[in-house]
Amino acid sequence: MSCKNCGGDMIGDGYTTPIHCERIEAPADHEPDADPIYCEEYPCHLLPKEEWCDHSGAGGFMGHTCIQPKPKPKPKPKPVKVTAFELKLALLEYYRFGSQCVAVDEFNGADVIADTGKEIIEIEVKVDKGDLRRGELKKQRKHALYNQGSGFAQCHPNKFMFCVPTELIEVAREVVAELNPKYGIIAFDTDQFQRVIEAGHVPYTRKCLCVIKRAGRLHTNYAPQMQRLIAKRASTKLITLMQKQQEKKIHDYRSTL
Repeated sequence: MSCKNCGGDMIGDGYTTPIHCERIEAPADHEPDADPIYCEEYPCHLLPKEEWCDHSGAGGFMGHTCIQPKPKPKPKPKPVKVTAFELKLALLEYYRFGSQCVAVDEFNGADVIADTGKEIIEIEVKVDKGDLRRGELKKQRKHALYNQGSGFAQCHPNKFMFCVPTELIEVAREVVAELNPKYGIIAFDTDQFQRVIEAGHVPYTRKCLCVIKRAGRLHTNYAPQMQRLIAKRASTKLITLMQKQQEKKIHDYRSTL
């Protein structure tokens, strides 16, 4: 019988001593009738004997240090918490780059507003079940006005949609059925977003969006002045962001003085 690794002879009778490769010494705690021991179990035994870990005796003073424990698998990372920020960013990317519209967030009470040049679309972002169900149902006056169509000072949105994580789709359907069947639903795929993050790719969040229910028209009036108002709001957002960057730059400079 030969060692399957080095081709050396297998010694031992399997009754009083375990069967093992001639290039290794059988451990004292190895049962004689146990499985044969091949030299691969102790990598150092493929080296000259003076370089064996156990050159001073079976197992050596410190044991077989050549045998490294298998690394423990990395724990699965906790899912990235999806907030309203991710959904708003995805919507802005979708309408600005995907549909070539003018869009901005936090405009006149709307989480996101988009102007296609032909119609105004308002999107309400909800990431919490309680806020979606109770919070929106409390806005009866707002939705009653939307159901009437155009407003007084300026045009109400031509379409209204909810944007929710995938796990809130069914709740959104119930809310839409109660408020106005013409409202639409956009879902944000949290699982896809997590996979993209774990893969180390740049999360183009708009690719995580999917229209679950298309919105119907609330009315046909279009307010062209909305584009100017949206542009002013977008300019304000940009200036605020640049001011914060400048403040940080000045703060970092002063810290070196």
